[in-house]
Amino acid sequence: MHIDIIGAGIGGLTTAIALEQKGIKSRIFEQVEQINEVGAGIILANNAMQVYDKLGLRKVIEENGNPISSINITKSNLRPLSKIDLSYFEQKLNIKNIAIHRGKLQQMLIDKLKSTEIILNHKLNSITKSENSYYLNFKNENKIQSSTILGADGLNSIVRQNIFPNNSIRNATQICWRGVTAYELPLKFRNELNEAWGKSERFGFVQIAESKVYWYALKSFKKDKNEFSINDLHHYFSSYNSIIKDIINSTRKERINTAEISDLKPTNTWFKENICLIGDSAHATTPNMGQGACQ
Repeated sequence: MHIDIIGAGIGGLTTAIALEQKGIKSRIFEQVEQINEVGAGIILANNAMQVYDKLGLRKVIEENGNPISSINITKSNLRPLSKIDLSYFEQKLNIKNIAIHRGKLQQMLIDKLKSTEIILNHKLNSITKSENSYYLNFKNENKIQSSTILGADGLNSIVRQNIFPNNSIRNATQICWRGVTAYELPLKFRNELNEAWGKSERFGFVQIAESKVYWYALKSFKKDKNEFSINDLHHYFSSYNSIIKDIINSTRKERINTAEISDLKPTNTWFKENICLIGDSAHATTPNMGQGACQ
């Protein structure tokens, strides 16, 4: 058996590791010419860490990330509104929740692979079916025969568009800024994810390594994301706690990623014949629950 995986993100790489360890051959096709660190963090909750424990990655993830023991929703001044204590499940499952740089995690997964080939500069255009197999048609005009396909190509999945063309992406009318910065958080915040809420915006931050903070900011828009500018980011959060303002000001503008937030209308079917979807290609959600990369 041989499986072709479209997408070298967290889901595609993790699946390839699991397949390798079960003796199943796979290869990964990735659209970018070079895999670089994306300036974003990720929280691996207990459920995800249990998977990585079984795959032999727990130790290296814990060594390179930062443990998180609570998730707090706060007012803009960082006074708490609610707190989710994660210590119960940490003790019950004997495993921690880890915040880590997404790029670091991706490289760890790549390094864990032994025999799986990652083929870069292969952006999928379409899938065609022959009598006994499929053909992967790439933008670079390569055409590759495949018997089994796994779509791990995210929210805008070309694999999904080929097998479920009527599945719709929904715009959440929110714009999101993400960044990673060198910043020394006060001690009380170092093992927490805090998300501060305002009227039409919110700001979250978490330590992902020693003196390194991942943050995200969201703001609702009425008609168009171009209503907002990255140059005015400090203005949107000018009434927030000074820690939040300091985090924004400490981040170089070229290191801030901007994107609209969208999700996928839920569907009960994630496969068709020998083609299956995983991760955001199957069930992309808005990032409110912090489970996006954990499912």
